[in-house]
Order: sequence, then structure tokens, then C-alpha cells
Amino acid sequence: MNFTENQQNAIDVRDCSLIVSAGAGSGKTAVLTERILERICDENDDCNIDDFLIVTFTNAAAKELSDRIRKKLSERAAKQPLNKKIINNIALLPLAKISTINSFCYELVRNNFQKLGLGASVRIADESEMAVGRQR
Repeated sequence: MNFTENQQNAIDVRDCSLIVSAGAGSGKTAVLTERILERICDENDDCNIDDFLIVTFTNAAAKELSDRIRKKLSERAAKQPLNKKIINNIALLPLAKISTINSFCYELVRNNFQKLGLGASVRIADESEMAVGRQR
């Protein structure tokens, strides 16, 4: 894929957090996939897929991103079967933090419920419960 100058900058920038925001169909998923692959396949970079926090707005987008990363890693492994960093990241992919913003926040609450003064049974309300809450 040929990337625009801005897209290539998003792929190449290092040593900072990055937010990629653009309209539907603009190539965000391709840019994020390439950015992640460039980092985790670079033998001079000690990061791995499980070092990233990757959040999207929808479950479909999170799944698509995860699937694309898996596919591209597999393609690179086929071309470089002795590259331990690529093989290691394929193994680490199930541990990757690729989720929706909602899922990420819920995991934070679940893992820190005591610090937040909440019960262990904390959960996300379903639609009918939220509707009742909104009526109050």
C-alpha cells in the first residue's frame, strides 16, 4: 500500500504516544497495523505486541486490527522463518491489549474495584437497566 506523507509520518514517529484520528475509509487501520508491525518486527526495538495499548471505538474495528496484525505477522514469518522476534510476537498476540475504549475502561474498573470502593460483582448495566436509570 502507498501511504500519504501524513500516514507515513504516523507509521514512522517514535518515542511518543500517538492518536490516529480520521474519517471512515481513510486508512487508519492500515496505518496502525503498519506502525505496530514496524515496531514489533524491528530487531533494534525491544518492544513486543503485548507492550502496546490499542483502543478503538467498535468491537469490529478491534477484531479487524487484531486479524490484520496476525495476518501480516504470518506473512512476514513465512518470508523470514528464522526471525525470532516475529515468531515471538505471533505467540504473544493473544496477550495483546487490542480492545474498545469501553472494554479497556471496564477492565481497569474490574482490576481495581477495591481501590475504587466498588464490590467485586461490578458489571456493565444492560440496555434496560440504563433506560430505567435515565428515567430517574
